[in-house]
Amino acid sequence: FRKAKRIIRTLLFSALAIALLAVGLVFVAPHFISAEDLKDKALAQVERATGYRCRIDGPVNVSVFPSLDLVARDVGIARPDQEGTAEFAKVGTLRFGLVLRSLLAGNVQFTEITLRDPILKLPLPETAESRSGEASNEGAAKRQRLSINKLIIHNGTVILPQRDGEPGDQITTLNAEAELPSANGPLTFNAVAKYDGDAISMKGKI
Repeated sequence: FRKAKRIIRTLLFSALAIALLAVGLVFVAPHFISAEDLKDKALAQVERATGYRCRIDGPVNVSVFPSLDLVARDVGIARPDQEGTAEFAKVGTLRFGLVLRSLLAGNVQFTEITLRDPILKLPLPETAESRSGEASNEGAAKRQRLSINKLIIHNGTVILPQRDGEPGDQITTLNAEAELPSANGPLTFNAVAKYDGDAISMKGKI
């Protein structure tokens, strides 16, 4: 009986220590993790892998509970070969899920990317056609290192290309999830939206 009591007491003290450590991490870690540093590394990785120019004009925050996330607001993405401020994508809130062990090693690995209230203008740029074969191979090699377990879109808007000078149609209230664990693996997706007032849904694997 005494042995059982000692075991239970040890377990309780261990659980309390872990709980206190977790609470301390939640409240203290943001003061030691530089959001600007994380932002620079995340954007640099995206730009190296895709070639697109990214900007973040809103605030950037780091949260560590229930997961390690980098949250940015007022985000824009532009074509690599287009000067000025023209952007084909704008996002109200962008959340990056990060892997702690990779972060401690000086790398940025995404577990999940969530876009809230994004506006996407099609057609998307095809950077491969505007580059030489060597540059295309280099870009492909960089994309091999970009791993995103899941991409989530909430309340998205897709603006289709203009036709005969008329404004393009819009896909609205887009909610979608896509998974691409590796660049060589299949892309699976599931989405619902509205097009011309009609509800549509689609899912598949590429």
